[in-house]
Amino acid sequence: MPKTDKEGVIKLTKEDIAKLDELAGDIDRGSKAIKAMKEMDIDVKSLEEKLEWAKKAREVLLKEFV
Repeated sequence: MPKTDKEGVIKLTKEDIAKLDELAGDIDRGSKAIKAMKEMDIDVKSLEEKLEWAKKAREVLLKEFV
């Protein structure tokens, strides 16, 4: 049976992790902005999809490459 390397090919640097932490704040601000736009009956479906993608991408990067 072949050996599998438990170490990832890519490891995020401290700077990368700091940027992803900053992104969490951006995501929170985006969520608040979308909520405000919804209250004004603005169509935000596309924005919500992009924000969800950003959340998922951040989670995956932190889970897989730290």
